[in-house]
Amino acid sequence: MLEDKNVENEIERAFDYFDDDGDGNIDFDKFKRVAIDIGEDVSDDVIRDMINAADFDQDGKVSKDEFMMVMRKMKLI
Repeated sequence: MLEDKNVENEIERAFDYFDDDGDGNIDFDKFKRVAIDIGEDVSDDVIRDMINAADFDQDGKVSKDEFMMVMRKMKLI
């Protein structure tokens, strides 16, 4: 169980890396910034698709809860 908690903590830290202003959401600009930070050449359309896939309430942003739900569906936690 401790291992699972460590994984969850790491995923929360990943969310926080995206959410650099601490408003509790990841939007297009934050995804784009992280892609650039890590040297990934990701098209705007792919970023929009990623947001849409995780944006269950369709507000144009990914909340921490939505982010965690996606990670659980992917069996990362």
